Amino acid sequence: GNRDALTAALNWYRAMRRSDLPDVTVPTTYVWGEEDMAIGRTAAESCAARVAADYRFVALPGVGHWVPEQAADAVAEEILARVG
Repeated sequence: GNRDALTAALNWYRAMRRSDLPDVTVPTTYVWGEEDMAIGRTAAESCAARVAADYRFVALPGVGHWVPEQAADAVAEEILARVG
């Protein structure tokens, strides 16, 4: 059921250890919604420490966890800014 699916998804995250993951070595843009109930600002901003390349952090006010669905235009603008 839904509970089993949620448990499986959470166990995937629990199984990852920070030391198991290499630093990201490609230019990265992290687009984060300021109303995200799953990932707080501290966690979102801390991702920069694991990126060994050009890094941009973009906080979107009034946007929650589902950034592409809630702010598709802003996400598209950031993608175009990165690849342009």
